[in-house]
Amino acid sequence: MGFQVWRAAWMVVVVAGVVAIAGCGKGLMNSANTKANEAKAQNNIGGIAKFCIVYAADNGDKGPPSLSYIVKEGGFVRDMLIDPRTGHEPMEISDQGQNGKELEAAVEAHCDYYYLGNEFKSEQDPEMIMLYDKSNLSVRVVAFGDGHSDVFAVGSDRLHETVDACNKARAKYKLAPLAKDLDGPPPG
Repeated sequence: MGFQVWRAAWMVVVVAGVVAIAGCGKGLMNSANTKANEAKAQNNIGGIAKFCIVYAADNGDKGPPSLSYIVKEGGFVRDMLIDPRTGHEPMEISDQGQNGKELEAAVEAHCDYYYLGNEFKSEQDPEMIMLYDKSNLSVRVVAFGDGHSDVFAVGSDRLHETVDACNKARAKYKLAPLAKDLDGPPPG
């Protein structure tokens, strides 16, 4: 009888170990999925920024007036407007029945990024922030005036230094400063 109790106890330990290992594996998978979604968001926002730079080069060094204008012109696919970390669905884009105001409202409702490109001029400093995500997540995805994008931990010194540099550049162009953690919509 002692052997059966020992064997049952051993099985409980083994099962608990397997469950613990499975739990660690799930945590690692969640971390990998989070990193993959951050990379996709960074790619999306960087692609939008690069399109805006090309647009500015062809249009008197001025960025597109809005993201809805870019969508209307077919500048990028609708999935690029979505931050994959949010789980939001891309908007349905229809050429029929959407005038400028309807399309602008639809893009605003389905876009996970704030757009500052209408302030963009190609000669501006590369640290000028062109787009940033609207999420309330702990990591902020940002695209800059030179087309590169990056991720920042909200509240980090690195994010604050980046926003400070951007605000110094914005001051040269008489643009309102951005919030330190890029929380909430841009001024204006």
